[in-house]
Amino acid sequence: MTSEHHAHSGPGFATPADAMRAPREEVVYVAALHTGTGVEEPDFLATVDVDPGSGTYGSIVARTPMPASATSCTTTAGRPAPARSTAASWSGAT
Repeated sequence: MTSEHHAHSGPGFATPADAMRAPREEVVYVAALHTGTGVEEPDFLATVDVDPGSGTYGSIVARTPMPASATSCTTTAGRPAPARSTAASWSGAT
């Protein structure tokens, strides 16, 4: 089956086969959570270089701090936002 057989709009690919034919990703985004590590720093979104031909392959090339407030986070599921500043606390984890 090809994407011509499926209605598709928006980001992403219509089928896994379409994704496999696409160019390889050069970066990926990974949630870096410090929960349970003893590190007292805010969680962050890591941009990781996954281009094997790059000099920074396998390295974090950028960090974006996670918000310190969960007031707009939907994972609190109606509960009050916790006082902690880590993303894990947003979901009720301690």
